[in-house]
Formats: sequence, C-alpha cells, structure tokens
Amino acid sequence: AMMRKWDQRFPGRSRIGLFVSLFIAMFVIDAVQEMFFLRFGLYSYIGASHAWSFFGGHYYQFPIFIGVFTAFFWFGFTSLMYYRDDRGLSWAERGLERMTLSKGQRTAMRFLALTGASWAISLGCYFIPVQWMYTHGDAIPADTPDYLVNGLCGDAAGWPCPDRGVPLPRRHPDGTQAWVIRPAE
Repeated sequence: AMMRKWDQRFPGRSRIGLFVSLFIAMFVIDAVQEMFFLRFGLYSYIGASHAWSFFGGHYYQFPIFIGVFTAFFWFGFTSLMYYRDDRGLSWAERGLERMTLSKGQRTAMRFLALTGASWAISLGCYFIPVQWMYTHGDAIPADTPDYLVNGLCGDAAGWPCPDRGVPLPRRHPDGTQAWVIRPAE
C-alpha cells in the first residue's frame, strides 16, 4: 500500500527514492513496535552489541541491525508482491511462459519459484546477517531477568554466559568438551 501511495503521490520519482522512503518507514515501524515489546519484557535481544543498540546494556536493548535487516526482509517480500509484469508474474516467476508445461506443472513451478525466492529473501536479508552479527555481540546485560535467560547459561546452567572474554564451549568429535577462546576483535 505504501509503494502504491508513493507512486501515486510522486509519479516521476525514482525507484531509489521509493526504496529509501519505504526502508526508513519499515525501520521506524519495526523499531517502535519491537521497543514496546522489549520494554515490557516479552522477549529480549540480550546478546547484541551494546554500542549498536538503542538502550544498549539493558535487557530491553534494541539492536539497530535488527531494524535494518528486518526492513530489508520486508522490502524483499514487498518487492516480490509489488513488482509484477503485465501478466501478473513476480520477478521470481518470470520465464515460466517459455517452458512447455501443463497447467498443473506450471502451478507447481510457480510455487517452487516463490518458495525459493522466499527462502533467498529470508536467509539473505535476515537470518544469515543477524546470526553473523550475534557472533560479534556483547555480554548479557546485568539487569536481564532470569526468565529471559531461561537457564541457557550462567549459574543455573553451570557455564558462563557468552561474552567477548569468555571462551565458547565446543565438543570434540570424540565427545569431550573443550573451551575455544574467541579471537580478539
């Protein structure tokens, strides 16, 4: 709806302007919504970098990268729905008309194309970048309630919570446990 409104209001504007305005809107909407849920303790981004978070160092911190990657994620799906050709095909489905397929096979191929595009958007725009950012996170904030850690680390689990100075527990192929020191950053 926002993209249609943008095209109606500014018909001569570039796609870059559309992308930037939609990206900012999605970031702001996500940030406001998530900060509400975080502040009330419904969930937490406890392992995120404190320096790159709003309210960094508290259990209700909101990592800026979450808003950025969420905006890319939603923009990917929005572009999949919005940018259609004259036959109503998205960018993922284009080229199917050149294949000699029955109607059922064509529907199955459209499903597979949309599923593949959805996975590519999900992995490339959100899950892989977020996981990488979490490997460079900070310690769990001191004011984090126990129910948000849920015994995954700390005194209840028997090993320390992740931090830049805390080694990561790993298992060797023979089943023994070893501690791997994170490289200095």
